[in-house]
Amino acid sequence: MSEKYIVKMLFGQRTCSYDGEYAPEVLDAIDEYTHDEANTMYLEEKLLVLEKTKEFASLKIIDIQLDRKEIDDILSPKIQTLKGEINIRNQS
Repeated sequence: MSEKYIVKMLFGQRTCSYDGEYAPEVLDAIDEYTHDEANTMYLEEKLLVLEKTKEFASLKIIDIQLDRKEIDDILSPKIQTLKGEINIRNQS
């Protein structure tokens, strides 16, 4: 893995009436740069607000590590050149 890129994601599991009623949800996300430079408490504050609703059995902020180069490649694809040989058959 090249340079790591971290996305902080707020996951929630709604309170279920029966097992499997709801899947875990991504409720919000923020990248490491925005988190560190702009608002270090953004997800924590959102988590506290959601806890008060009593809609969720569990809320967690999870750091997801991604490969920075792979993200860049997806966002800015480069044109790939294919090299090959062309053979033309003479038709007689």
